[in-house]
Amino acid sequence: MNNLYSPLCTDIIEVPFFNERGNNPINFLTVHCTDGLMNKGATKAVFNGYSCNYLIDANAEIVGVVNEARRSWCSSSRFNDFSAITIEVASDRGEPCKFPDKCFQQLVELTVDIMKRHGKKSLLYIPEKDKALSYNVKSDELLITFHKWFAADRSCPGGWFISKCPEFIETVNKKVSLSLSTKQPNSNATLYRVQVGAFAEKTNAEKLQAELKAKGYDAIIKEG
Repeated sequence: MNNLYSPLCTDIIEVPFFNERGNNPINFLTVHCTDGLMNKGATKAVFNGYSCNYLIDANAEIVGVVNEARRSWCSSSRFNDFSAITIEVASDRGEPCKFPDKCFQQLVELTVDIMKRHGKKSLLYIPEKDKALSYNVKSDELLITFHKWFAADRSCPGGWFISKCPEFIETVNKKVSLSLSTKQPNSNATLYRVQVGAFAEKTNAEKLQAELKAKGYDAIIKEG
């Protein structure tokens, strides 16, 4: 897979509507709704004269459309898009433009991947447009912006996602934090291992191992 796209992509369907991003930093995440349950087969027909970096289609497939080194034509704002990763997500048609659950989950995973690859530790949501756009985004932060802030005739991303933003932020930041806390040390670092139990029955050891792995910890079983 092209390393300018997320490794979570299952397909790349590029369109020629973009500018080179140049030295503009990636400060924003702009989530859009497709206002209809779009499938990836319609990518080139729908994105005709505009584009996005990623599409999450109605089947929850993540599709690369414009690579991350380029500015997509997505949010009616050069200021925004030159510093944004833009993601179109399949949604119901018409307000509140609800995302299917599986598409919302894929949006969470894609956002976590983007943040990890770009060294972002915190996803921010500032509901007030003026406060958000005047905020000085730090190098390890990513700020959510909305298409409707830049186009008076748009309600994108729709009321459903806006209402879900606090949950979205919390979920993404927890996953990013866990990833950072369990990051493997370099090969020259001293390792300190913790034993959390000893069991006469192997099945009990396997149960605890599964619980630890579910919480994001590496866990091994040794006899003796």
